[in-house]
Formats: sequence, C-alpha cells, structure tokens
Amino acid sequence: MDFQQQLIERSQPPSPSRWKSHAANWLGITRPTLDTYLRHAKDGRFDKLPSKVIEKVMGGAPGPAGDSRAALREEMLLNFAAGLVALQEEMDAHGHPRAPYPAALQRGLDVAGWLNIAEGSVYPVTLAELLVCASRPVYEWCAQLGEPLADEYYASRLLEDMEVTRDCLSLAARLRQDAEHELFKVLMRCCEEAGVAGQELYTAWRRTVIEVPVAGGYTQLLARERIFMQHLDLAQRLINEFYVRLPSVHATSGKVHLCPSTNTRLRKIGGRWTTEMRDEAAQRRLQREGPRLLDYTPDVLELRRSARLFWALPGWHELQLRDAAVNLGWDVELWPKFDTVDLVLRRAGSAKRYAIDLKDHLSAQGLARSFERFKGYKTHIRLIVVPDYLEHLNPEYRKTFMRARASFAKEKVEIVAVSGLLKLLAKESE
Repeated sequence: MDFQQQLIERSQPPSPSRWKSHAANWLGITRPTLDTYLRHAKDGRFDKLPSKVIEKVMGGAPGPAGDSRAALREEMLLNFAAGLVALQEEMDAHGHPRAPYPAALQRGLDVAGWLNIAEGSVYPVTLAELLVCASRPVYEWCAQLGEPLADEYYASRLLEDMEVTRDCLSLAARLRQDAEHELFKVLMRCCEEAGVAGQELYTAWRRTVIEVPVAGGYTQLLARERIFMQHLDLAQRLINEFYVRLPSVHATSGKVHLCPSTNTRLRKIGGRWTTEMRDEAAQRRLQREGPRLLDYTPDVLELRRSARLFWALPGWHELQLRDAAVNLGWDVELWPKFDTVDLVLRRAGSAKRYAIDLKDHLSAQGLARSFERFKGYKTHIRLIVVPDYLEHLNPEYRKTFMRARASFAKEKVEIVAVSGLLKLLAKESE
C-alpha cells in the first residue's frame, strides 16, 4: 500500500471527496503542506518528509533489520520487474510509455524509498535511476537480496539494450499471472481437443513459434503444417493467443528487419542492428550478412514477448542441436510426450539412447535450484545440455551447477555443453 492509500486508511475521512482536508487536520499541517508531502511521496523522496509524518502514516520506517527488511527488498525487486514488463508491453503496443506509471512500478519505487530511509541504502527511487540500475547485474545494486531469489537472479539483469530480459519476465511472473505457463495451458488444451493428433499438433506448433516468430499473416502460419489445416479452429486459436499484430512503429521505411539466425525482429541500438538472441554467434552472423527484410503490412504478426523469450529463442538452440545430431546419423524425436524432455536421440545399431533437456539459463545456481529431476527415461542416458556461449561467459558454469546442485540436496544430474555432446555423438557414430 502506498503513502496516499495508507494516509487515507489511517486518517479515516468522513467523506471521500474531502479526504485531503481531513488528512491535513489529522496530521496537524496545512493543506498546501500536505500536497507537498504527497508529491514527495509519489516521487519516492521520503527523505523530504518529517520522520513523525512517516511514523504516523506508515507506522514508522519499514520494520527492524532482519527478515522484514529482506522481505521488503524482495518485494521491491519483484515490483520493479513487473513494472518494467508493464512498461515494455506499452512500448511494444504503442511505441512509447503512457502515464501514469504502472502500479507495480510505483510500488517498487515506494518500497525503495522506505528502505533508503530505514537503512541508508541508495536504491532507485525514480524511473531514470531504475533504468540505470536495471541494466546492471542485480548484485551491483541489490547486494543484500536474500535467498532463494539471490541464488537464481544474483547476476541477472532486468534490462538488456533497454528491453526486458527473460529473467525480468520470470521475476515479474512471481507477482503477475505467469504468461509462459498460461500459453502452455492454451497449447495443451488444444492438443487435448485434437485427440490422437495431439502430439503431432504440439510438435508442429513448437517448431512454428521457433521458426516463424514474425509472420506475414495468418495464411503463412496456417499453411506451414498439414495438421493446422486439419484442425483449423485450433490453429487459429493458437495464433490468436501466441501472436499479436505488429504496430507500424516497429517498421523502418516499410520494412521489418529480422535476425538472419532466429528470424526475430531486430532493434537499432546506437545506429546498429541488434538481435534478442544472447548468443554472440547470432550477432556475428548479423554483422556479416545484415538483416533479413520483410515487407510491412497491417497483417504482419509477431510472437508475444514471453513466447519469444521462453520458447522461440531457447528453442532455436534445440533445433540447431537436432539438425547437428541428424547430420551425425542420429534419429531425433523433438519434445516427446508433450515436452517431458526436449530431445530423444537414437541410432540404428546402437544400444545407447539419450534423453536431453536443453537449458539456456544465465545463472548456473538458478538452473541448479529450478531443475527438479528427469521424469522417466531411466533406460536412457539423461543429460542437461547448455549452449556453448554460457561456458564462454562463465568457464566454471558446469562446476558451479554441480556444486550448487549438491548444496541444495537435489538429485545429481549430468550436465554438458552442446559441443561436448556433439563430440560424444560423433565418436559413437564412427
């Protein structure tokens, strides 16, 4: 609850239309002074308010040191993430943010102001300050974040190139309805309605959102797979849930610029086109080849941000691994049993079979905590596989994962980089 709401609740005005006059009398100040205090509180400048006013309205500074402060830091971070996601949604839809601030963002700034007063910290209390902090790792500006968030998000950034990250979406989902989970439920309902064709529909749709994050229109998506035309109503429902029409503000000279690796929409940062893909290989290819161009029309569709960040971009690595394994002579099944694992690998003449979960998590500790265990596939060699770029960023990634896994008393699982798995598959193919 913010300062104004708390003030109204504490002062108990007899009439909603005259609450300010009543609150000023309750505090023993003039109406203009109250207006000044309200402006400071809205801006998060609680240091401008007398301590007696804060104590009377808010019940004092935000609690004693210890668990209550830790809870406030967590609340602040979650609200910052949710607020930035809400701002990003406005940018995606309109090309610019609109007033007023999202409620979660304002709440995060309020809590940051309270913490700054209570413990002398310097958390961001304006949007401009937050944008600077959110582009840095969490540990640089919220070093006292407690577990379990610290384990998973300590090195995370909420923004990269001034757009929300996958970690920002994950944090926001702890306050908001989890968009990724909601999309998965929509897909599973459609697969159930498809009956015996459910697995085929599931696999076709997963490939579609990975390979076509930006489409010229409904026809392009529907024509991709025969299963879509056989279950036209289900396919149309999936398109409506997963895709949105791309606003014209995201086109440049009548063209939509796409990443040559992932086909996701590019953004121009500092005069240079950049891709949403974190893997530097995608950025290097973009520099070599330049953007792919798509003619913009009002029919152009773009995959929702949550689906891009949680499904399309990680899925790109899954399809790259699939193609490489096939080239080595392995048979590959994608997302069997509705994604119990990402890939199952078999080879004629070999008794070995692999069950693969490919994970694209920046934080090795976060992956160690969030991954529960493999379900089934006990006769297979079960592996977590991570893209090579994660080991380039952190050469100790796998060791960190294994140590964290043990410290959390989680079931031991094997982890390997994509290149390591491909070397193993190549050796067994000889």
